[in-house]
Amino acid sequence: SEPAETGAATAAPDGAAEAQAGEWPRDVAVGDSQVTIEAAPERIVALSTETGDLVLELIGPERVAAVAEGSVTPGTGNQLELAEQVPTSLSMRTSPDPEQILALEPDLVIMTGRHDDEQSAADALAAS
Repeated sequence: SEPAETGAATAAPDGAAEAQAGEWPRDVAVGDSQVTIEAAPERIVALSTETGDLVLELIGPERVAAVAEGSVTPGTGNQLELAEQVPTSLSMRTSPDPEQILALEPDLVIMTGRHDDEQSAADALAAS
């Protein structure tokens, strides 16, 4: 088979060409649900060190409103220099506080499905 042209729709699997083109809105699968993201997120909140590391590596700190405190803790986060540029770090010693998260006016909240506390925060945020 011939190599796909750079930027061609056939070069990217599973709708990634759309993401490369910067087209909005976008539908994404979240568990058993479909979520529509209307525009490129400008105020992202990452609720765990893992998600903070990923977001910071992919897009940098400019569009990140908050990360978990582990992201700015030496020896914990893998993107420490970038995380220190984010204006807010959230304490995760207790369950994520949905009111504190909503006060940041995020247009995207990213969390993992493996932390029980994050699931309760996800349920509360979805209800809001």
